[in-house]
Amino acid sequence: MHLIAMKIGNTAYGVKIYTLDNPGWSIEVDIAETKLSSKRFDKTAIDRSESDWIYCIVSDGVFKGAGGVSNLEELIQVFLNWAEIS
Repeated sequence: MHLIAMKIGNTAYGVKIYTLDNPGWSIEVDIAETKLSSKRFDKTAIDRSESDWIYCIVSDGVFKGAGGVSNLEELIQVFLNWAEIS
């Protein structure tokens, strides 16, 4: 597991990137107490194949995404597009 700090304004929030056993990736971005906490996010579920898939939700002040072994960049891009950071 890797833990990276993301700074928004004067507060640091956590970004967690995990490897999954199936294999694949999972990311969590703490958005509580940010302007994103009240922004609507529509669940994203794309299933192209057993190894090429993504699933993203926002729950309890956390953006959560999971995907196949080659989908880490796509998971991050889904977050950035929603957050309008890219």
